Amino acid sequence: MGYSRLFLTPPAPAPLNLGAYLDGGLMARSVPAMEALYLRHGLERDSTFHDLPDHLSLHLQWLAWVYSEAMEAREAGADATLALTDAATMLHDFTLPALAGVRRKVTQSARDKTTLPWRLLIELTHDQLINDLACLEAALPARAPQPVEVRERPGAVETFETSEAPRETLTCRSCGETFESDPVLAEMRQRLAAAGVSADHMTVCPRCRDGRDDSSTLRPPGAGLKAWQ
Repeated sequence: MGYSRLFLTPPAPAPLNLGAYLDGGLMARSVPAMEALYLRHGLERDSTFHDLPDHLSLHLQWLAWVYSEAMEAREAGADATLALTDAATMLHDFTLPALAGVRRKVTQSARDKTTLPWRLLIELTHDQLINDLACLEAALPARAPQPVEVRERPGAVETFETSEAPRETLTCRSCGETFESDPVLAEMRQRLAAAGVSADHMTVCPRCRDGRDDSSTLRPPGAGLKAWQ
């Protein structure tokens, strides 16, 4: 329940698509750069992962993969510079600036006790990744340490509330009742459809979203990156 209220069901206060904080929208200019880093290390978004390539969970999976690459290279006496540099680039340019925006949005939901575990997890992840970047930069003396600056556009997430995307009559996946999509849901469904990503997981009516009905079918996303040869 706390997860869906924070991150998943529109109008979620803290979506986990990092481009919303970096670019002010979904599938904007930062996403191709993220995908290029995925592909450089032999990874791509799995077709069964029903979200966009800039989702935080994919960033964390990619970082774990690249950290492993760097460790294996060092153990074999090989050069790990590329893996370390790309990890530092991803953290400095994309993950941390956007995660700082997520962190601020999550803090605004502090009065909702059901979100507490997820708020603490965001804090832990943010602090750990800051430490990771410091370690990476120490291991890459040629890369001048730079402060992590938040580049979130003012009103980046709030712009969805004024969307003119066409409204739809939808059937709630939780209770089966029909409802009209609000501006935020309409905009998100339109952008996901344009990106070729299913938006079925967002089809939840306001009554179920607010917790008056069982929303146990809403789950955090699982693994989303796959290796390719």
